[in-house]
Amino acid sequence: MVEKWYNRFLWVEPKEIAPTKADFALLYVTLITTLFVPYIPVNASFFLSLEEVFVGMIAVRLLIKRFFWLDKFVVILMLFAGFIFLSILINSHRTELREYFELYKIFKIGILYLFSIFLFLGSKKISGIVKFVNVIFVLLVAFNFLHYFNVWHFNENVTILFDSDQRDTLYFGLNSLGLPAAKRMIGTMGNPNDNAILFLLFFAFYQSRLTVLNSKNKSFFVYKLMFLLATLMVLLCQSRTGILIGVVVYIVGLFQRKLTKDVLYELLIIGLAVVLMFIISSNSLQYLANTKLRLQDNSAVMGRWEVAKKLFGMWTEKPIFGYGPNKTYMYGNKIYPENEYLFHIWRYGIMGLILYCLVLWYILLKFLREKVKMPLYVCVIVVFSFAALSNLPVMNPKFSFIFALVAGFSTCQYYIQKRQKNEYVETD
Repeated sequence: MVEKWYNRFLWVEPKEIAPTKADFALLYVTLITTLFVPYIPVNASFFLSLEEVFVGMIAVRLLIKRFFWLDKFVVILMLFAGFIFLSILINSHRTELREYFELYKIFKIGILYLFSIFLFLGSKKISGIVKFVNVIFVLLVAFNFLHYFNVWHFNENVTILFDSDQRDTLYFGLNSLGLPAAKRMIGTMGNPNDNAILFLLFFAFYQSRLTVLNSKNKSFFVYKLMFLLATLMVLLCQSRTGILIGVVVYIVGLFQRKLTKDVLYELLIIGLAVVLMFIISSNSLQYLANTKLRLQDNSAVMGRWEVAKKLFGMWTEKPIFGYGPNKTYMYGNKIYPENEYLFHIWRYGIMGLILYCLVLWYILLKFLREKVKMPLYVCVIVVFSFAALSNLPVMNPKFSFIFALVAGFSTCQYYIQKRQKNEYVETD
């Protein structure tokens, strides 16, 4: 039975083209540069990411292969880009070139999403990418331990390259008075909060692997170990919101599988990771215990609240189209929003917020409505959704790559499952 056009997720049937080893090599190089190469400073307010060069190569590769895929998610991205462009034109700063970089961020998500589908639609095995993710994770763990213990002056020579203002590196393990304090692991992301989000994504990945693998599988124990390391890495970042997100992701993961004795083992693993954190960093307990629950007692939250009130008050004056990217105002007034939902409603008005939420949640809502089991995608979107309350993960140049890659992979799996089901029905 043919679906009506408005009920379809996929609007244009793709032509399957088998990817080559060079295509996967391009993916791997892009991922490596995304996670292991620091930003290159161009001037005081602009930093270049080397992976952007490879994103351009990916776009060219898709054109050469003539791969075309059009689904509702791509349409949402196109509408979002169009609305951002309209918001820029309406506001007075439309002649500033840097405003249009926000359009590029949407195009980048679309390009990487299509490339992910291209790779996994034509490839019958995903074991190669899984092994590569494992290697990347082990390398990140090694990097972060070298940084955490400052082996061979690692922080002064290497970690500081990833820290744009050098503040977190120079005061690593110290408070504002220069006294010993909890070590908040910075890693390759340049600050502990972003580093926590990165390892939360690995936490989500390894939890999903434990969900789909049988406990008798040879790889099961290895993934248990990876799960322990991912948990420990999140804890060592000492991000309070990151730890809370980790708890939410784990609870969501429990609902996607049967409760067995393996869950008890996992809880023991998490408990072991917490104990290891306190052994490694004696100041961690004091840092977490000093969390102020009252708004007026928590200076960090209070600062964010003041920015939020200011931006929300401004939005009420331009509720439909917002102020556009308006980077001149942001940098001139030293405003650094830490809530992606609020940031989008200020920049692009209520329609911009709706389109942003569709980018974030549309595929997930479709999976939930059709009862499609995608444990990895569910957990990853939970990370992005909650991290967006105190950070800007979807529009972060590093995380947008992972967001697009996982979205494309999950969409591809959904399409393959649906096609196989339809073929079975037709031949029954």
